Amino acid sequence: MKTRITLALAMMACTATTVQAETHVIEAYSTSFVPSVVDAAPGDTIRWEYNTGYPHSVTSGTNCTYDGLYFNEYPLSVFEWVVPEDAPSQVPFFCDPHCFNGMEGVINVIDPGHLVFGIIDLADVYIDMGVNQKTGVGALWVESNEGHFSFGFEVENGDIDVDFYVSAGNLYKTNESGTTSISSGVMTMTAGSRFAIHGENGVEFTMSWQDEVGEEGADLIGIQCHECSVNINGDMASFRTAADGSFLEFRGEGEIPMSAIGDVTSSTLTLPGFGEEGNVTIPAGIHTIDLNATTGDDDLAWLLVQMGGDDDGGGDLPQDVNGDCIVNVNDLLEIIGAWGDTCP
Repeated sequence: MKTRITLALAMMACTATTVQAETHVIEAYSTSFVPSVVDAAPGDTIRWEYNTGYPHSVTSGTNCTYDGLYFNEYPLSVFEWVVPEDAPSQVPFFCDPHCFNGMEGVINVIDPGHLVFGIIDLADVYIDMGVNQKTGVGALWVESNEGHFSFGFEVENGDIDVDFYVSAGNLYKTNESGTTSISSGVMTMTAGSRFAIHGENGVEFTMSWQDEVGEEGADLIGIQCHECSVNINGDMASFRTAADGSFLEFRGEGEIPMSAIGDVTSSTLTLPGFGEEGNVTIPAGIHTIDLNATTGDDDLAWLLVQMGGDDDGGGDLPQDVNGDCIVNVNDLLEIIGAWGDTCP
């Protein structure tokens, strides 16, 4: 099972070049638009430029009739239009004075590629990752020190360019073809591909990409933690730290099941009691949950989150592992007690 994580861009510890929305230029000639067909994603800019012929218009609609929806620029000199997020799959346009001469075109609105997080496993690392909810620019920064990390990804819809900046250590990508090292630069990930990014012991890197603008609903939208351990597999997400200064950000509206152990607090959200599970209501806006463990081996802040589940926010995480009909810290202890060598 894969997990869809919509993340908000937090403070980045280092800077990388990000992939920006494109600008597509269409030139108007005597009785034609060149090119007459453009593939564009939401957020891209369409730029029409007058070239030759009698005055032209650029008008949205079909059958030489303005649809009243998007644009009707006349006379055309230079006109720019940004493809909106709610645009249909096709936006036809024409030149009003020359439509019956065949001066028409169409914008095919394509769904851009998205990076979908699958399994995530990391321990004793510094991590800061998210997708800016206004621009759709995603970024991930990791410093592993003596820890390790693995991120599983799947590319949905179209191809996507990922910009890597490897500042220390060795970073690797593993896919069905095997394992290769990653150097600084832009790497194109093809639609439908699955791959893992991983490394350990002193790796520091940043990766950035153009993703979609944040969707509505209750989501985890940001992670920033120091010397933390994160495990996400399917719908279950575990965030654990023994260091100060770690936090998660959530966006409303909706409910997300959570369970917390240790010093886990929020100034705007009502969290379940120690070791108890409960549906946490996420109101409109952005909210922070702090993992407040004091640096040292004798303190702990641990949060379990149901990443998916029913549309009504319900779910069954964590489960009644020990069968006593109560979901509490004893179920977590049952899981911890099962860790170890399982081979004869």
